[in-house]
Amino acid sequence: FTTTSRPAWRSRPSPPKPSPTEPIDYHLYGPALSIEVVGDPIGQGRISFMGKGRPAVHSNRKTLLPWRDLIAAVAHNAKSGAPQRLGGWPLDGPVGLHLHFTVKKPSGSPKTRRAFPSKRPDLSHYVRAAEDALQAAGIFKDDAQIVELLATKAYPGEHVHSLDVPGLVARVYTVGVPDAS
Repeated sequence: FTTTSRPAWRSRPSPPKPSPTEPIDYHLYGPALSIEVVGDPIGQGRISFMGKGRPAVHSNRKTLLPWRDLIAAVAHNAKSGAPQRLGGWPLDGPVGLHLHFTVKKPSGSPKTRRAFPSKRPDLSHYVRAAEDALQAAGIFKDDAQIVELLATKAYPGEHVHSLDVPGLVARVYTVGVPDAS
């Protein structure tokens, strides 16, 4: 026995799709802090867990910790010398973070044309180390506050934001919605 009518669930019209809402634009205000750190950037490596009750350690802690301490010291000094912020430090709202890493150019790289540092360490490893250092310096409370992140990795003099020597340019912005006036 077959029927030619459609099942009731197929004959119902589909519900109307909700209309898309206009996205609310936001602005970066500042920078609230801008620093330049000179030194070979070190990426945050793999974390090893040594067992219950023992601390987790980074595989490259001997080079990572001095780099993070240097970033934190420069950020702390810049924060101390900056004009007094309304609300003070650390920033407590949404944060925009722009990080520009300049890494040492290998001797085998081309001298007359642009080259890209597409080898390890990953850009994300550099970013994690810088985020942790800025948090330790009291720039923001938690790296979960970062809602906009722009990061670049370049050789000296080969990017508009690169330094002439290996290092880091970091800019921290506050994020907000502009007034509707």
